[in-house]
Amino acid sequence: MQNDLDKIYRTMLIVWVGITMGLAGLFVFSTFAAPEPSTEPTTMPSGVVLFVLAALATFIMVLSFAVKRKILQRSVEKQDVMLVQQAMVVACAMCELGALFGVVERFVIGSGEHYLLFLISAVGMALHFPRRDQVLAASWNEQSRRSL
Repeated sequence: MQNDLDKIYRTMLIVWVGITMGLAGLFVFSTFAAPEPSTEPTTMPSGVVLFVLAALATFIMVLSFAVKRKILQRSVEKQDVMLVQQAMVVACAMCELGALFGVVERFVIGSGEHYLLFLISAVGMALHFPRRDQVLAASWNEQSRRSL
């Protein structure tokens, strides 16, 4: 059983690294593939749009912790280890929305301050690093029943 838990945790680590590398790839793509930020005045105030996108990205990142906590509680109640992996993937996907907002900001608005949205997303991803104790909590009753 411990070997199965190690495999599940290792899989979670690989998925987390993959999602994080995707975030880094989006940043590199939006930094180097987008046209240079224009210095011409635009009709749309880009500062306001950037603030709204940053506030929305921060709200979604904070919301991802509540969603993850709820799924983790359900994983402990049901003793379903796969729900732990689902919680991590859903939370990381929610955090990645900030990076997608950064890509939109860079290509549509083009102000060049997309790094703030990527920073919000990266902080959320770092805080959702998979933890072994979450896997153990969801499998504790199952392990104790097998040892009896």
